[in-house]
Amino acid sequence: MVGRRSLDRLIVIGIIGIAVWVVIVGRLFAVQIVSSNYWKTKASYQQRKVETIRAARGEIYGRNGEVLAKNTVAYDFWTTKSSIKNIDKVDSMFAEVVGFERGYIGRRIESTRLNWLYLARKVDLNSALALKELEKDSVFSTPVYNRIYPYGRTAGQILGFVDVDGKGREGLELRYDSYLKGQNGQRTIISDAHGRPYRVYQLDGKPAIPGAHIHLTIHPELQQIVEAELAEGVERYKADNAMAIFIKPSTGEILAMACYPDYDPNNPGRADLFARRLRQVTDIYEPGSTFKLVTFSALLENNAIALEETVDCENGRWFFCNDTIRDATPHRNLSARKVFIHSSNIGTIKLSLRLEPEVLYSYARAFGFGSPTGIDLPGEVVGILHRPENWSGMTPAAFPMGHEVAVTAMQIASAYGAVANGGVLMQPYFVKSVVDPSGRVIRDREPIRVRRVIDEETAEILCELMHAVVDSGTGVRARIPGLPSAGKTGTAQKLEEGGRGYSDTDYISSYAGFAPVESPQIVGVIIYDNPKCQTHWGGWTAAPSWKNIVTKAYATGIITRDIEPTAKTEEEGDFALVPDVRRMSASQAVEILTMRGFEVETSGEGFVVEQAPAGRMVATGSTVRLILRPMENKTGTQVEVPDVKGLTIREAILEMAQSNVKFRIVGSGVVMAQDPKPGKFINRDDICLLKCEIKKSN
Repeated sequence: MVGRRSLDRLIVIGIIGIAVWVVIVGRLFAVQIVSSNYWKTKASYQQRKVETIRAARGEIYGRNGEVLAKNTVAYDFWTTKSSIKNIDKVDSMFAEVVGFERGYIGRRIESTRLNWLYLARKVDLNSALALKELEKDSVFSTPVYNRIYPYGRTAGQILGFVDVDGKGREGLELRYDSYLKGQNGQRTIISDAHGRPYRVYQLDGKPAIPGAHIHLTIHPELQQIVEAELAEGVERYKADNAMAIFIKPSTGEILAMACYPDYDPNNPGRADLFARRLRQVTDIYEPGSTFKLVTFSALLENNAIALEETVDCENGRWFFCNDTIRDATPHRNLSARKVFIHSSNIGTIKLSLRLEPEVLYSYARAFGFGSPTGIDLPGEVVGILHRPENWSGMTPAAFPMGHEVAVTAMQIASAYGAVANGGVLMQPYFVKSVVDPSGRVIRDREPIRVRRVIDEETAEILCELMHAVVDSGTGVRARIPGLPSAGKTGTAQKLEEGGRGYSDTDYISSYAGFAPVESPQIVGVIIYDNPKCQTHWGGWTAAPSWKNIVTKAYATGIITRDIEPTAKTEEEGDFALVPDVRRMSASQAVEILTMRGFEVETSGEGFVVEQAPAGRMVATGSTVRLILRPMENKTGTQVEVPDVKGLTIREAILEMAQSNVKFRIVGSGVVMAQDPKPGKFINRDDICLLKCEIKKSN
């Protein structure tokens, strides 16, 4: 009996066992045969991960090859919620090494619904090495590129920045992102059930293709000079903000462009939107008297004035269309020439009324106002330029003096560049060339001539008028000894809040000019927003800043009056520009002229009061005649010459500026000699000659 029961139990157990095996085999058959493709796909999805290989972003270079933006290797740290261990330890390490707040990692892991997540991004190499030991806690890293800007704040608004994924977000980084970004690659890695990668099992993928490099027109040293002057000027004149542009008029190349306040593109998150904005192309303002360039261009081109005719300027007050027009300085009768030189609003309006509104409008359009300049930056606006049929009764008076029209600083710079370029408007630009990683040039920018705006003869007359503005008019504070320049001041009342009327206390003060006047190499525009100093006029604020910038650029060799010979034959020999040495001492003038290869004849004693020729291209070896006269000393107008021997040019410039001594630099390197000697008292308008040489190492 007992044996029978045992046998029955064995039979039942056997049946059950066979049934289990049948189920197992059936399941295996279903998995391995029937549903094999499904499970293979699911396993592949769990075990394989496609990882992006970031392409190296192209670098950005300055005018002379300076690296303005480049990449360094950094690391992104990541994990999976299902695999991470010792969260407290991981949190503590990241707090210690990266600087996170304690508890941050724990909160981040708990708050996410995803299994895979970043813990930190763009961690530098040294910190990444310190975090390497966390791999055993399932914290892994992936090498990526971090964008850095070696010059810091310099040209920050121009360059823009990239986001955490390396995409251009502002400035040139955004505008040329398609060239700079390259093409990302990818690779497939094998991981375990917890998502931990087996580094040894990496399948072949697609390699990354680095981005192209871009070469700019920007001169970093000039950019730094401009930025420093704007920062000092905002403080000096108690302005709300400031901006500036300097361009090469013959080509349209942007040499420097700055706004203050500025920001460091290495830390864009710390700056507000205003500091990051490219206000030269995104913001508009009423230009004031700098717009009189358009008015006088139209008058001259249409033979509507004679420069020596007399205009009644009403002693500074004139009623027009139920409003009062005022001049900053009252004048009774002025020649048309002096109307421009002394920036008489009344005289300008009276002259402009000889022209039909359509004529003034057409010249404003020809100079580029009311349309984009085509600058290769994002966000450019066109300004406001109303057609004559939409003018108000006051517009015929407001428009000629730069009101009821809104422009960008870029448009003003381009317009003045057209005059400096003999009447031809050029398209401004930043990028000279785009070069792929192999060195092949894939885009080479040639200067683009937009149109001829005015005749060359008209441009020459305007250059002469603007030179007179600097020599004896509202722009005298922009005058640079030894470097003839031309320019125009502007002071415009700002609109009241809501656009109803003009403020009596808030102004836009500006100056636009170019140098050297005989062959312009640089055009610059300086704008101060709402200077609160006692003398808020453009001639007292923006003009001195323009002078400071161009003086330093001239002293450091960024710009020069040396012009390449325009004619050279075996019979004629070499040609050179005769420098303007007026107001210099006889010894200084003779030394400069002889260094340039000219013979010198002098008459009289003292300082140079007349010179022939001056500022012209003549054959080397030609004779330059100088007339000398002693200059009278005036009480309280003398300054002591400081000792700058042995100083670098930058140090000497600072010392001379602090001593209020005007100077001229010859050579480069270190100051080896100076004339007059240190300790001597000279008139404020006299020039101290600094002779510099590059020290040779022993």
